[in-house]
Amino acid sequence: LDDDDGDDDDEDDIFIKIQSTKEELLQRLGLQLLIMPSGSTFPTNMQSPPGSLVYGQLLYGGATRFRILPGKLKRRTGERTSILPTQDTNDNTDHNHKAWLQYGGPQRNYQAVDIGPCALLELTILPKGLTMDSSMSQVQNNKNNDVNTFPWHPQRMLQFYNPPNQTKSTTQKQQQ
Repeated sequence: LDDDDGDDDDEDDIFIKIQSTKEELLQRLGLQLLIMPSGSTFPTNMQSPPGSLVYGQLLYGGATRFRILPGKLKRRTGERTSILPTQDTNDNTDHNHKAWLQYGGPQRNYQAVDIGPCALLELTILPKGLTMDSSMSQVQNNKNNDVNTFPWHPQRMLQFYNPPNQTKSTTQKQQQ
């Protein structure tokens, strides 16, 4: 639908400036929700290709983010801790934290602060020429991050409830 208010022209100008189509841009974007119990570290280090931009936002709880220096002795560097205070209904202050930016290349990880569970949201933008499917193949091969190893099926999360199949005797009784 075209509403003739000029918004489509502005949108086209943006894609001309970044020399990309909508489809190409969407293939370079990735979004992950990381949920960790209190005091735990994410089981595997995450890594994005060099040139990637990873924006992060703490949704609740507290977390320490850090990089892993490559080499014989892997050590943590650039540690930053963010804690989101609990929201008091009588408190009118704004408790939003600013998002952070991490560049692709070195490995990164998160550790939940020992005050309760935490949730983080990461938005990844890959450099031109890469797609999320090809760059995330290493994550898909990792058993710790594979949704197929979960005891529940995330594909069924947003489907309607189907009652279990009835036995033949119940079905036959209903038909009679």
